[in-house]
Formats: sequence, C-alpha cells, structure tokens
Amino acid sequence: MTRDSARPRSPKGDAAEGRGVLLSAARELLSEHGDSRFSLAEVAARAGRNIALVSYYFGGKEQMLAAILAEDEEVVLGPLRTLAASDLPAEQQLEQHITGLVDLLAERPYLNTLIHELLRRSGKTIGEDITNRLIKPIIDFQAALLARGLAEGAFRTVDPFVFHLNLMGGIEMLFSARSTVRFGFGLRADDAKVRERFIRETLSLVMDGARARNT
Repeated sequence: MTRDSARPRSPKGDAAEGRGVLLSAARELLSEHGDSRFSLAEVAARAGRNIALVSYYFGGKEQMLAAILAEDEEVVLGPLRTLAASDLPAEQQLEQHITGLVDLLAERPYLNTLIHELLRRSGKTIGEDITNRLIKPIIDFQAALLARGLAEGAFRTVDPFVFHLNLMGGIEMLFSARSTVRFGFGLRADDAKVRERFIRETLSLVMDGARARNT
C-alpha cells in the first residue's frame, strides 16, 4: 500500500468525487439518449452509486442537469472570450468560431438539447440563469463579430437573429438528427471526416452569404 492510498480521504474530497461521477454518468446517458429521458436510477446504476446520492448532491434531476450546464459553461464561453480579445480579422474569427462550435458539440452532443429542455420546463430563475450565462453571451459575440466584419468591409449587413438561428440550427442538426445523418445519407456524425466535410461546406455557405458584395 502506498503512502497516498493509506492517507484518509477528506469528506470534501469524497463529495467532489461522488458528485463528479454522477455528472459523468448523466452526460453519458444524455449523449446516448439524445435527451434527458432517462431515470435517476439509470444515472445511479451507470455511476455505480446509490440513487439517494443524487438527491444528496443535487436535490433532484433538474438541479443535476443544471449542474452539468454550469460545469460546461467555461468550455462554451472560454473560446469566445479568447476570440473576442484577439486581433484576428472577422473572417478568421468566424471560421474559428464555427469550427469550435462543431468540435464542442462533437464532444458534448447533448448540450443544445439540454439547454432548450431546461428552458422549456424550468422555473423562471433557472431559465433566466441559463439564458444569461450560456445563450446571450453567444448571441452577443456573434452580433459583435458581424459588426466587426461590417466595419472591416469584409461582411455585408447581416441580421444577427437570422444568422444565429441558421448557424446554430445547422450545427445542432448534425448531432441531434443523427438518424437522418445515418439513414438518410449513410454517414455518422461521430466520424471525423464527416465533421471536417460539414465544417468546410458550412464555412463556404456562411462566409459567402456574409461577405460584402461588390456592386
């Protein structure tokens, strides 16, 4: 037995580990199911923990799902802050933004579905928190990026509302409509070559649509 393994664990450390194991199990189930239609018993079984610990750590399923989004916040917003602070031209920022969104949802395919599920069924407090922490920062970043591209003479005037829905909707469909991708096109969203193809063609569509037109 090593010295580290013989050292008693602190209750705080045990709690952090137990909480993390449950969240990891819930993420796996979210990715497999495509939504949160699974039971807390399934989460506990996947994590190898007692179901009572879900209530102990989170209070309930909705709070557990909200905790997942809270942990994912930095993964979502960190790249946006880095891009916004960079001196890259707007076109390069947009290219990196689109690539980053695809990579993010490839790693966390449950993300958009979970956000909208919680917005639909949560109370006002949780809904406003999710909106302010995860949705508005993306909308604001994209609006600022479009404005920067317009000021640089690279982009035409583009409606941020329409841009957001088209871009996010297209990327989300790659992962949320996995059956369509698989059976309709014979492709898999978890195939790196498929994602590369999607990024390349999406960039072409978005960039050609946003670029300033010479008249």
